[in-house]
Amino acid sequence: MRVDMSDWEGNHAYTLYDSLLVDDEASNYTIYLGNYSGDAGDALRITMQPYQQKIMPFSTYDHGDEGLAKRFGAGFWYNRWFTALPTGRYTRITDEDDDQGVIWDSWKQYVSLKEITMSVRPKGVV
Repeated sequence: MRVDMSDWEGNHAYTLYDSLLVDDEASNYTIYLGNYSGDAGDALRITMQPYQQKIMPFSTYDHGDEGLAKRFGAGFWYNRWFTALPTGRYTRITDEDDDQGVIWDSWKQYVSLKEITMSVRPKGVV
């Protein structure tokens, strides 16, 4: 999976995982990530607890950790909080206490990004 992003000032960065596995519905679409490379940081696998998001089930308004999905206005892989929220509310306003926006904290902490794209392809396809 490759994640490309840009901020409101025209800066660009990316994160690349050499593999990605998402379990089935019975496992709540738990995500497993391969090795990281890139210049945006590994926000999906920040190793500080409680923020670590690796190997987490997916949450939506009506499934999983419903409280966080409702609070942040977006479904995503949460672990009591988040360090990446590419599905967050699209806004230019950024406030450390607001917890809203399109977030990739390992690149731009407390900054809502202008653009973010998550791309996946089958293994072996170049």
